[in-house]
Order: sequence, then C-alpha cells, then structure tokens
Amino acid sequence: KSAFHCLDKLYFLDLSYNLIKSLDSLDFQKLTNLSVLNIGHNKICTLQNVVFKPLTALKELNLSFNCISDFRIVTESIQNMQSLSKLYLKNNYIRDLSDKRSFVVLPFLQYLNLDYNKISVFDLTYYYLPYLTELSLIRNSMTAINGSSFYNTPILENVYFDENPLNISQLLGSPLHNLTELHWSSMRPALQNYSMACQLFQTLPKLQSLDIKHSKISNNKLQIIGNCTNLTSLTLSTSAIHILDKNELQTFNNLEVLYLDKCKITKIRNSTWIGLLALHTLILQRNKLSQLESFLFTPLKNLQFLDLSKNHLTYVNNKAFYGLHTLRHLTLKSNNIGFLTKDSFINLQNLNVLDVSENSILTIKDKSFSKLNKLNSLFLSGNKIKTITKYVLEGLKSLKCLSLSKNFIYKITNNTFKQLRSLVSLDLSNNRMWSFNKLQSPNPFVNLQHLESLDLSYQMLEDFMIVPRTLLEGLQSLKTLNLRGNPSQFFKNVSFDYLSNLTEMDMSQIYQDIEGPLQFRAGLYKKLAQLRYLSLDNNRIRELPEDIFVHLTLLEKLSLKNNRLRNISMNILQNLSHLTFFDVY
Repeated sequence: KSAFHCLDKLYFLDLSYNLIKSLDSLDFQKLTNLSVLNIGHNKICTLQNVVFKPLTALKELNLSFNCISDFRIVTESIQNMQSLSKLYLKNNYIRDLSDKRSFVVLPFLQYLNLDYNKISVFDLTYYYLPYLTELSLIRNSMTAINGSSFYNTPILENVYFDENPLNISQLLGSPLHNLTELHWSSMRPALQNYSMACQLFQTLPKLQSLDIKHSKISNNKLQIIGNCTNLTSLTLSTSAIHILDKNELQTFNNLEVLYLDKCKITKIRNSTWIGLLALHTLILQRNKLSQLESFLFTPLKNLQFLDLSKNHLTYVNNKAFYGLHTLRHLTLKSNNIGFLTKDSFINLQNLNVLDVSENSILTIKDKSFSKLNKLNSLFLSGNKIKTITKYVLEGLKSLKCLSLSKNFIYKITNNTFKQLRSLVSLDLSNNRMWSFNKLQSPNPFVNLQHLESLDLSYQMLEDFMIVPRTLLEGLQSLKTLNLRGNPSQFFKNVSFDYLSNLTEMDMSQIYQDIEGPLQFRAGLYKKLAQLRYLSLDNNRIRELPEDIFVHLTLLEKLSLKNNRLRNISMNILQNLSHLTFFDVY
C-alpha cells in the first residue's frame, strides 16, 4: 500500500529533515489533491522519471538541501506535471544545466530556485520554460551566461544573480525584454564600467527594480545609473556611501522605493533628495547618523514610510520632518534618544505608526503626542520610562495599539489611559507595577471600554505586590489576557468577574513567592463563560479543585503541562463538552 493511502484529501505534506534516500511513485499514489510537497533536508541523490506522476494537483515542490547533482533527472520527473508552478532546488550539488540528450519542456513552471549550487555556466538552451517569471541563482560559481537561454524564458520578470563571480557584461545582448527586477548584489568583479552597465540597462525597457547591495558604487556615479534607467526601486544596502551632501540621486526621477541601509552614512544634506518627488519609501536604518539637520526630508513631498532605526540619534529634531504631510510610518527604533517633548512630532500630523522603542527615553513631556490625532500604533517598549503623567498621551484619539513593555513603569492611574478611547491592544509586560501599593489606582483600565488585548506578563516583584481586586474593571470587551510569569501574589485578590467576553488567557509560569504557590480561589473563573483557551503551564500545581473549570463550558483548549499533578479527577472535565485539546504532559 501507499505510505499515505488513507490521506486522499491531503493538501500539504512536509517530509523534510529526515533520512530519505529514495522515492517511489507508489508512496504518492493516493495523494491526488496534494498541492505542496516539501522533501528538503534529506539524502535524495536521484529520482525516477515517474516518481511524481500521481501528484496531478501538485503546485509546489521543494527538493532543497539534498544531494542532487543532475538537473536533467529532476526536469524529466516533473515535465508532465501540469499544475506545478514552483520548484525549489536550493543547496544541492548541481554543476551543469546544459544537456544535449533531448529538449525538455516545462510548460507551467513559474518559479525556479537554484540557489547555493555549483553552477558555473548558466545555460538553459535545452529547456523551454514559457511561463517562467522568476529565476534565482544566488551564490553559485557562475562566471558565464549563455544569453540565448533567455529565448526559452520569454516572459521572465525577476532574476537573482547575487553573489556570483559574474561580470554584468555577460548579460549584454540577452533577450530580457520583460525583465522588471534585477538582483545583482555583491558583484565580483565590482561595477566599474558604467557606460557598459548603461548599455545593458538600456536594453531592459521594463526594468523597474535594481538591487545592487555591496556594489562598491561611488556617490558621484549614482547619477549615471539614474540617467540610463527608469527605476522605481533601488537597493544600495551595505554600500560604503558615507556622505550624501550634493544632488547624487536627482536623476532617479521615478524612484518610489530607496534602500540605503547599512551604508555607514554619517551625514545627509537635503539637496540629496531634490528631484525624488515620487519617493514614498526610504530606508536609512543601521547607519551612523547622530543628528538630522533641519528640513532634511522636506523635498520628499510624497514620502510615506521612513525608517531611521539603529542610528546614533540622541534627540528628535522636529524641523527635520517639516513638510512631510504624507508621512504615515516613522521608525526611530534602537537609537539613543533620551527624551520626547511636545514639539518632537509637531510636523507629523498625519502619522499612523510611530516606533521609538529600544531607545533610552527616561522622560516624556506632557502632550508629546498631542498633534498625532491620526496615530494608530505607538511603540515605546524597551526604554527607561518610569511614569506616564496625566497628559502624556493626550491627543491620541485614534490610537488602537500601544506598547509600553520592557520599561520601569511602577505607576498607572485612572487618568493614564483616559484619552485612549479607541485603544484595542495594550502591552505593559515586563514592568514593575503593583510593587508600591500606596501609588496604585484601583481600576486603571476603567476607561478602556474597547480594549481587546492586554498583556500584563512578567511584572517584576521587588518586595511585595498588592494587586487590587478591581484591577480589570471596565474591560468588558477584552478577549485576550496575558498574565504569564507573574508572582503568585498577583492573583491573591484580583477578580476576573469583569471579563465577560474573554476568550483567551495565559496564566503560565506563575512563580512561588511569600504567598506560596498559585492558589485557585473558589469561583475564580466563574464569570469567564466565553473562555476558549486557558494555559496553566509551568506552575508547579499539585492538585486542582474538582469544580475549578465547571463554568468554562465553551473551553476548547486547556494546557496543564509541566506541573506536579499526581492525579486528575474526571470530574474536572465533566462540563467541558467543547474541549478539543488537553495537554497534561
């Protein structure tokens, strides 16, 4: 019988990371509905011609990380598979693509991945792939291209030749009239003959995206590339550009997306952006910018996405963003910013997403975000924030997602989130709340009537923790609550009675403190009638009251793994008629 003879409805099959050396068509005989087959990371060196014949519906085949050296045996095994559109042969031992034995037609293949093989000459003259649109040959040993191969891939759009010892002149004369994306990062030899490069680019009338990471291109040569292309996307990542202080990019009139990450840039003048009126995405992460000059981005009238993460910025110069009326997403993550003021984002009134996480922010002045009334998401995690005063979050009337995790916050009051009427998700994990009882509000979330997700996990215990019974009051819309990694004191008084619509709760890794192990009070889960998922893993639980889950009649998944339960009464499960997953490992 077939290994999978009872699985005739199977859609996805993953056989990767095994020791499979051979395949038999009998094994796949009943898999007539299989769409995706992954046999990567095995020891397959050869294939039978008809091995995949039963797989009439297969769309994607992954044979990566095997020991296949003959490309022809693969193509002959799939040539009659009319549904197959994607083939992965990454990390094999294929050296030669040319084969004069016969002409093979692969009529439906759209994507071919031959990355990390040992191919020295690209030659597909004995194969016809009329619908191939994407071809990847990253990091082979290619030194030559048989340009006539591209007659056999007439609609090829995307080519990846990254990290090969291949001169770009090898593409001259190749019929690549439909090519829209060319990836040629880490050129060896480095691009030096720009007139020859332009000669090539001018034969690619549809080229829109050029990726030349690690190109060693000099600033004063960028204009040459711009003059002979009509690019909408340019990737110059990891190129040693250092300084942009003239108008090096002005010839890229149609550029919409620009990657300048990891270019060791220390200085940029606003003249750099003159002419880039179509640019909507600019990536400047992982550079060495320590300050932004005033009006730096003003020429970019249509900029929507700006990433300045992982630079050396110590403060926010609001004038750098003057005129960016279309900016929707700003990332300042992982800099050295120490404070925010009411003027920091005054020129970004249409911003939807702001990420200033993983900085050194200790102080946020009142009304720092007051002009951001269209902001949907604000990320402040990984800073040094201790308190949030009454007016810090004023003006954020559209905010739906707020992350304050991994700070030193020890105090929140009824006024902290009072302005956030639209908030849906709040992350306060990894802070120090409820360690100083006299400073705490009895119901700090009472105004968050639309909140659906709340993360209070991993609050740091200093001496003692007193959590008010009414902590969760007002959260009638809450669906997901994460309380993982808190001390057992946290649960001494807190009530879940306010959470009538809660569907998911994590109470894992509750550690023992002066109150002893986690205790289950009578009626703890009484009002959680909508709960579907409950995790109580890693709590050192020795016994459970028989009626602990009696009110959780809709519970579908219950996890009690890694505890110290000696026995479990069947009465615990008697009301759980919807339970489909129960883990007591």
